[in-house]
Amino acid sequence: MDSRPPGRLIRMVEELGLAIFRLKYMVVLAVFASLFVALMLFLFGFYELFVFMKELMGGDPKKVQLVALRIAEIFLFGMAMLIFALGSYSLFINRL
Repeated sequence: MDSRPPGRLIRMVEELGLAIFRLKYMVVLAVFASLFVALMLFLFGFYELFVFMKELMGGDPKKVQLVALRIAEIFLFGMAMLIFALGSYSLFINRL
Protein backbone atom coordinates (compact mmCIF):
# COMPACT_ATOMS: atom_id res chain seq x y z
CA MET A 1 0.00 0.00 0.00
CA ASP A 2 1.32 3.43 -0.96
CA SER A 3 1.61 5.78 2.05
CA ARG A 4 2.52 8.91 0.06
CA PRO A 5 -0.05 11.71 -0.04
CA PRO A 6 -1.76 12.18 -3.38
CA GLY A 7 -0.26 14.69 -5.82
CA ARG A 8 -3.23 17.03 -5.43
CA LEU A 9 -2.59 17.39 -1.69
CA ILE A 10 1.09 18.13 -2.30
CA ARG A 11 0.18 20.85 -4.80
CA MET A 12 -2.30 22.39 -2.34
CA VAL A 13 0.36 22.51 0.40
CA GLU A 14 2.88 24.08 -1.98
CA GLU A 15 0.32 26.69 -3.08
CA LEU A 16 -0.46 27.48 0.56
CA GLY A 17 3.25 27.96 1.29
CA LEU A 18 3.56 30.25 -1.72
CA ALA A 19 0.54 32.28 -0.59
CA ILE A 20 2.03 32.71 2.89
CA PHE A 21 5.33 33.77 1.34
CA ARG A 22 3.52 36.38 -0.75
CA LEU A 23 1.81 37.74 2.36
CA LYS A 24 5.12 38.00 4.21
CA TYR A 25 5.19 41.80 4.12
CA MET A 26 1.64 42.07 5.43
CA VAL A 27 2.67 39.84 8.33
CA VAL A 28 5.68 42.11 8.94
CA LEU A 29 3.26 45.02 9.22
CA ALA A 30 1.13 43.06 11.70
CA VAL A 31 4.23 42.18 13.75
CA PHE A 32 5.35 45.81 13.94
CA ALA A 33 1.82 46.93 14.85
CA SER A 34 1.66 44.32 17.63
CA LEU A 35 5.05 45.41 18.95
CA PHE A 36 3.90 49.03 18.92
CA VAL A 37 0.71 48.16 20.83
CA ALA A 38 2.73 46.14 23.35
CA LEU A 39 5.11 49.07 23.88
CA MET A 40 2.21 51.50 24.33
CA LEU A 41 0.56 49.16 26.85
CA PHE A 42 3.79 48.89 28.83
CA LEU A 43 4.25 52.66 28.84
CA PHE A 44 0.63 53.18 29.90
CA GLY A 45 1.09 50.56 32.61
CA PHE A 46 4.15 52.37 33.96
CA TYR A 47 2.25 55.66 33.91
CA GLU A 48 -0.66 54.09 35.81
CA LEU A 49 1.84 52.56 38.26
CA PHE A 50 3.37 55.97 38.90
CA VAL A 51 -0.07 57.51 39.52
CA PHE A 52 -0.94 54.52 41.74
CA MET A 53 2.16 55.06 43.86
CA LYS A 54 1.15 58.68 44.44
CA GLU A 55 -2.41 57.61 45.28
CA LEU A 56 -1.29 54.80 47.58
CA MET A 57 -0.49 57.12 50.48
CA GLY A 58 -4.02 58.19 51.28
CA GLY A 59 -6.42 56.15 49.22
CA ASP A 60 -9.35 53.91 49.97
CA PRO A 61 -8.15 50.27 50.37
CA LYS A 62 -10.82 48.89 48.01
CA LYS A 63 -9.95 51.46 45.35
CA VAL A 64 -6.26 50.70 45.78
CA GLN A 65 -6.93 46.99 45.16
CA LEU A 66 -8.96 47.72 42.03
CA VAL A 67 -6.30 50.01 40.63
CA ALA A 68 -3.60 47.41 41.36
CA LEU A 69 -5.61 44.76 39.50
CA ARG A 70 -6.13 47.15 36.58
CA ILE A 71 -2.39 47.81 36.36
CA ALA A 72 -1.66 44.07 36.40
CA GLU A 73 -4.23 43.59 33.63
CA ILE A 74 -2.59 46.28 31.47
CA PHE A 75 0.81 44.63 31.84
CA LEU A 76 -0.65 41.20 31.07
CA PHE A 77 -2.26 42.51 27.87
CA GLY A 78 1.08 44.07 26.93
CA MET A 79 2.85 40.75 27.49
CA ALA A 80 0.21 38.92 25.43
CA MET A 81 0.71 41.34 22.53
CA LEU A 82 4.49 40.94 22.80
CA ILE A 83 4.21 37.14 22.74
CA PHE A 84 1.81 37.35 19.79
CA ALA A 85 4.22 39.58 17.86
CA LEU A 86 7.26 37.41 18.54
CA GLY A 87 5.33 34.24 17.75
CA SER A 88 4.04 35.66 14.48
CA TYR A 89 7.55 36.73 13.56
CA SER A 90 9.08 33.34 14.29
CA LEU A 91 6.26 31.45 12.58
CA PHE A 92 5.84 33.44 9.38
CA ILE A 93 8.95 35.55 8.81
CA ASN A 94 11.94 33.90 10.43
CA ARG A 95 11.41 30.57 8.62
CA LEU A 96 10.81 32.03 5.15
